[in-house]
Amino acid sequence: MKEKILKNDPEKSEEFGESDEEQGVQNDFRSKIEKLVKQGKIPPTNVDIFFSAHKTTEDIKGFEERLKNADIYIPEALGWDEEALSSLREVSEGRKTPRELIQELQGNPDNPEYAAQLYRAEMLYGTKKPLGIIDLPDSSQFFEHLKKRVVDFSNSVNFEQILDTYLAHLEEDADFEKKREEHMLDSLGPVLEKLVKEHPELSKKKGLNVFMTLGSAHTGVYHGLKEGGIEAARSFKVEPYCWGYEVEAIRRYRFGKPVDETLAARAFFERVLKKLLPELFMPDDGNSEISTNVARRVISVFSCEEIRPITESKNHEQFFDKFLTAVEKKGLKPYVKEILQKHFAKEEDTLFEE
Repeated sequence: MKEKILKNDPEKSEEFGESDEEQGVQNDFRSKIEKLVKQGKIPPTNVDIFFSAHKTTEDIKGFEERLKNADIYIPEALGWDEEALSSLREVSEGRKTPRELIQELQGNPDNPEYAAQLYRAEMLYGTKKPLGIIDLPDSSQFFEHLKKRVVDFSNSVNFEQILDTYLAHLEEDADFEKKREEHMLDSLGPVLEKLVKEHPELSKKKGLNVFMTLGSAHTGVYHGLKEGGIEAARSFKVEPYCWGYEVEAIRRYRFGKPVDETLAARAFFERVLKKLLPELFMPDDGNSEISTNVARRVISVFSCEEIRPITESKNHEQFFDKFLTAVEKKGLKPYVKEILQKHFAKEEDTLFEE
């Protein structure tokens, strides 16, 4: 039985309510922005957010026209520093080429993310758009903690303990993302104020059009803006949008909702498959959102009890044997058959029903 794929906004108010703490953050954020507007330090502000995956060039295509119409551009940039910000601004001003920027970042030409970064820089090049960053900087204690953190399964002797360890890890991820989004909201006012000072022509505008590009998981920023009284619009690269199981679990924790055993098992299974069978998550066309949808449909046919014996395999060879046996019984679609046969080099095998 196929599972219903998630729609754009699973955290909408009827399912996900904000905690008192979150409402306090949003109210404080609102008062800061309102104060800046009343003092004439920034014009009334409109924020347009483009949500997408950001692993490949194909993922991030679609924001070019909106960037042209923006007064200010704010990209997602976790772990940034002043040197990185300066380099991005030089690209915007046309004083540094996109390839020079990527060379500074030591990008690998064989890595799809390198191509995505290059494409984004090419869209920005010479636009002379004022650019700011509201993401967590490299110096943030939260970011430092994230870099040092590892998932340790060494004391987990069975599937239940593995899931417990894994879910504790996801809860930490959710807490980090919540703090990160709160930092973004809290930083927006000061960043806009600074940009208006640096670009006096912005202060003459009746309304300030701010364009953001964020990963699709960060919809909390949009809701925070709306709750904070800021005019905000959003769109997704693909609609309706489908998150992977792991991101879904993190988002549920992020918005104060429980994660049941089935979702936990499927999220962990997804994590394992991403490591052992990356082709399932990155097809040749480079659209990771489509591949996430395909992978989710594959994983959705497995119950928790079916996932258990596969993930308890003693080695990779045993894992693949169990997985292939399971997908043969499931009769998965030819598209998935092609991916798996390519990975295992078993071109003559007919493991799937047509």
